[in-house]
Parts: sequence; structure tokens; C-alpha cells
Amino acid sequence: MAACAATETPNKTVANSNAATAEPAKTPDKPKFIAAEAVKFSVAKPIEIKAGNQTEAEVQIKIQTAYHVNSNPPSEKGFIPLEIALENSGGLIIGKPIYPEGEKKAFAFSENKPLSVYTGEIVVKLPLKADKMATTGQHQLTGKLTFQPCDEEVCYRPQTVAMTLPVTVN
Repeated sequence: MAACAATETPNKTVANSNAATAEPAKTPDKPKFIAAEAVKFSVAKPIEIKAGNQTEAEVQIKIQTAYHVNSNPPSEKGFIPLEIALENSGGLIIGKPIYPEGEKKAFAFSENKPLSVYTGEIVVKLPLKADKMATTGQHQLTGKLTFQPCDEEVCYRPQTVAMTLPVTVN
């Protein structure tokens, strides 16, 4: 089962030899798909923390209707999970992200074997600690969000988008 551990060719990513191209053309019932726009993120509420304390930031992830991404951890070895990776900065230390449990869904390409995926909206929790000497004021945590969008028939090229999370240290 290599569907979500897709192989790359010059202009397409295929789930198997019978799969569609990675960038389908616009059809009357399905708009042109732009893989990097399959997943959007936002912060559930402003992130504020006092120096020397800890908190948990909530990152809301929205997956476009009709698409899914592999959960973290993924259900199969070699599948590319949704993953957040942020850099520590200004006395702010990011802990290991806490991902929700995926939902089990079977797809045509998975030979009716359910896979663990995310669809719709999910929340990823990020443990955050501010060092006692953290500088007060606005900080920008930077990093990336990695995912591989898939639909009912094909998995597209893995995507990496830049992330910036504003954090206020009081």
C-alpha cells in the first residue's frame, strides 16, 4: 500500500499506477486543487505567558473539504504525517506537539484497509515554556507545517508551509 507514501515523477505524484495526476485540471464539479492551500492554520486564542511559567498554545488546522492528511503518527510506515516544527526563540521553549487521534477511513487506494487520517478541523496543542529570563513583549515563533494532502483517489506532493505564531511574554 503505497498510496500516501507517494512516489514522485516530474509533474505528478501518484498513489499507484492507476492514479490520477497530482494537479488535476478544473472540472465543473471540482475546482483546481492547489496542494499548498489544502491545509490552513490559525491560533485558537492569543498566546500569552509569564516569564518562568508554562502554557499550552492551540493551533487550529483546517483541511479543505474532500481532502485528508495523514495523522500523526501515521497508520503506515513511510506515510507522511501532518507535523508542526517550531524553533525556540527569545527564552521561549516549545515542547513536543500533542496531536489528536486520527479518524479511521478506508479509501479506494487503500484496498479497503482503514487509514488514520485527519479531515475537517483539528487542534494541535503546543506545550510552551518561558524561561525565567525571557524577554517581555512580543515574540514570533517561526517554523513549518508539513503535510501530504490526499483525496479519495490520489495523494499529492508533500507540502511544507511557513508558520509564525505570535507570543506575548508578560
